[in-house]
Amino acid sequence: MTENQQLDKDFDNRLLEILEGIPALDNYDSRTLLLRDLPRGPVGGIRRDPARTPDLGNIVEAAKGWGRLEADDWSLVIIARNALRLSRGTQSGAQLKSLLTEFDIDADFSLPPNENEKQWQKRPSSVEIKLESGDGDNVKQVGYAEGNVTFEEVHKSYLSTTSVVFIIATLILAGVLGGGFYLWSQSPPRPDVMTGDFNIAVAQFGEVTQQGLASSKPGITIHEMLVNFLDSEYYNVTDYGLAVEVAYKNIGRLSGKQEAEKLAEDINAHLVIYGTIYENAGEAELTLKFYVADRYWPDALDMMAGEHQLTLPIRFNVSSLDSFSDLSAEMRSRMTILVSFAEGLIYLQSENFAGALRSFQKAVVEAEDRDLFQGQETLYTFLGFTFAILENYDEGMKYFNKALDLNPEYGRAYIGRGNIYYTRAEILGKAGRNYEYRLYQAGQEYERALIAQDHPVGAHVKDKANLGLGNVYLVEARMKGDIRPYEQAIYHYEQIITQYEKTENERLKTITADAYCGLGDIYTDQEDSIQAEKAYQSCLKLADDSRKQYAEERLNAIQRDYLNK
Repeated sequence: MTENQQLDKDFDNRLLEILEGIPALDNYDSRTLLLRDLPRGPVGGIRRDPARTPDLGNIVEAAKGWGRLEADDWSLVIIARNALRLSRGTQSGAQLKSLLTEFDIDADFSLPPNENEKQWQKRPSSVEIKLESGDGDNVKQVGYAEGNVTFEEVHKSYLSTTSVVFIIATLILAGVLGGGFYLWSQSPPRPDVMTGDFNIAVAQFGEVTQQGLASSKPGITIHEMLVNFLDSEYYNVTDYGLAVEVAYKNIGRLSGKQEAEKLAEDINAHLVIYGTIYENAGEAELTLKFYVADRYWPDALDMMAGEHQLTLPIRFNVSSLDSFSDLSAEMRSRMTILVSFAEGLIYLQSENFAGALRSFQKAVVEAEDRDLFQGQETLYTFLGFTFAILENYDEGMKYFNKALDLNPEYGRAYIGRGNIYYTRAEILGKAGRNYEYRLYQAGQEYERALIAQDHPVGAHVKDKANLGLGNVYLVEARMKGDIRPYEQAIYHYEQIITQYEKTENERLKTITADAYCGLGDIYTDQEDSIQAEKAYQSCLKLADDSRKQYAEERLNAIQRDYLNK
């Protein structure tokens, strides 16, 4: 949405109609999840006693009154996005996504946590507000308010409690200090820090209740099932030099990504598996969730982000859980895909390409036995990259093509194809054969990568495409003896450098070092030794060992030329 765009007057009616068709919203806790990322004070005005489910119409009506929360966002949009999280893969979810798309709203957006609540309270609304009595937040029934009102005016009783809270906090401070040691001594045992090459942590599965996540027999049974599977697959596995460790002792229930992220950091886990169970009249849904520590593989966040079928609910009957053949098979399939893919990334990181190839192939074989799911193109692409690294370019190209058959807008696969064409051009050039057409093909693929719509988070597709195009134009200029391609090469290299200087993103250092070296080569060809020396020195500051050696050699050559002159 643009800054000045208004929501259609029928947006709230259409939203309410879709919400009423989402089965998950028959549950109290699911309805309260609609209020996530919204200010706590006003939210208290629409919550009800846990025995009574919050009315969807009241939620939507109250949210209308909150109006705009950010420069480009509206409270009703937050409600819609939260509902989308509860209905992915359903007809209602598709309707919600269509509604958001119609207004040019990112359906996957979420507000940052811990916003300053006063910031929300001071935002005026010119829409009628309907709030009903709260359940302990000291928010009285307000009825209707029209005109330009603020949250202070509507929630004076909420704000007036500040001084009371301060007095109470002072009185209990001594008790907190006195009981701190006792509470610490009674805290549950902490899980051990993991020491493997690939560490998988499995949390308990919590059942969704009105009081929050609780332990349950289905949760315990499913947890044991998953742990047994992972132990049988990975216990003492050290083939290809990779030690896999599975931890589950003293790991409790996790409510979301932040807790999973903290656990991963605390115990050195690469992959955290957790989830929730919702039971209703003997029928239950298991939602498997995954957290992958992005410090290990920032280039693959699209596969790990959870926006694909691997995290859709698994439905089962509680009475047949003891046999759990269908549930077990489904869990094994999803675990095999995810764990094999993550395992392959660990092998890639350690440059164990044979191990990476085996792991990615295992994930692909398992995925191809299932129906197609969003994210499958990522499996094909990483398998393609691994084949290319191992110089099996035909197989690499085959899997890049498979990825693009599934998702023609997947920029990362175009980068893979461009790299293969560029490498083949280099091979032909070294053999003294004509390589112009392969170079042209490489440039075409990098151009397609630039304009593709699907650029995964953390993959830096544009920067890699600019680097590829810079290299193609540099080689073309040398091949044809034409200065015009040099200008194109400089443009693409400088795009990368500008992006790095703007963001100082550590993950762009290697690409930026390559761009500086490319500039150094251009200025060397143009006999501009001063600019060439500056470029190589900039490369040297950012480069890894192999590129650093090249920059040092070029700088030494420039110094020798100075001395010879």
